[in-house]
Amino acid sequence: MDVKEYLKKVRELDNAIQFKDAQREEIINEMAAARAVSYDKDRVQSSPSGDQMVNLMIRLEELAGDINKMRTEYFTQKNDIINQIILLHDPRYADLLYKHYVEYKSLEKIAADMNYSYDHIRRLHRAAKKSFAETYPDFVDMPHNAT
Repeated sequence: MDVKEYLKKVRELDNAIQFKDAQREEIINEMAAARAVSYDKDRVQSSPSGDQMVNLMIRLEELAGDINKMRTEYFTQKNDIINQIILLHDPRYADLLYKHYVEYKSLEKIAADMNYSYDHIRRLHRAAKKSFAETYPDFVDMPHNAT
């Protein structure tokens, strides 16, 4: 795995949590719709809506467990990566990597924030990734010509 892939893990986990949260909202909406059943009709057999509600509640509970595990992994991974970034020898590298991989800012935005040209930020980004790979060789295996 190269540096870029490793550092992007934070964003990937964040996105996955957002997808799961959206799925949770869907289930909650399904549950609300399932409750809107007319109970004034004669019931001849067991209600499929009751079974549906139980199934939705089970799915919701399983999903909540998945989300909690993912959040724990997200915060652990994010904390580990931030701690690694902080310890880089060049504060510009740390600032750039933090803004790009933790705050999800584009290189264009970072260039403006740091008052550098976009081309200079791209060079600095390559150097920062190289420095990260050299500092943490156990975490990443980076080809030195990757952008």
